[in-house]
Amino acid sequence: MTTFDTEAARRFYDRMGRHHDRMERFEGRAKAAAVAALDLAPGLRVLDVGAGPGTTHGLLARAVEPSGWAVALDISPVMLRLVRDRTASDVCQGDVLNLPLAKASFDRVFCSYLLDLLPSAVLPNALVELRRVLSPGGRIAIVGMTDGTTPTSRIVVGAWRALYRRSPQSCGGCRPIVIEPLLRRGGFRGLHRRVVVERGLPSEILTANR
Repeated sequence: MTTFDTEAARRFYDRMGRHHDRMERFEGRAKAAAVAALDLAPGLRVLDVGAGPGTTHGLLARAVEPSGWAVALDISPVMLRLVRDRTASDVCQGDVLNLPLAKASFDRVFCSYLLDLLPSAVLPNALVELRRVLSPGGRIAIVGMTDGTTPTSRIVVGAWRALYRRSPQSCGGCRPIVIEPLLRRGGFRGLHRRVVVERGLPSEILTANR
């Protein structure tokens, strides 16, 4: 299945900018549940991979204040400017397939609606990088569009896949995927999965430990 390459994704999300906030109507509950599952506390170091416009990053940053460290990473400089303006957090431009960060440098990693942009062939590589920057015993939370679990969400996913086949750009490059088996093979432990359906859009929430 055709997907965005990195440069096409950067251009698309640079153009989208703060308009991406509108997706909170479909993604907000799933992201909030994933943040809660990270069990954040003051003093922890948390990395937000694919931070977008920062609507969720503020929750992460406030949860680790005043002594923690929250870093927002994205390929889009426009998104990173929004994050910085909205949260005053540290930001880093980079690609999940080659994170410009040291091994075991974060206690928590949050990654929402990013892996469903990537070609299937490179998903294991992305998980290797996410695990690499996570400290031993640290926790990761991943959110992404997935297969439907209710009659309405199955209809939505079927229509989404049909549109994606014609034009990935019309879908923002995202398509429904299932990450759970890849996490298991990638060496993560204590895996927990749940699906949240919001306005017909099914989202997979995965938490695991290194």
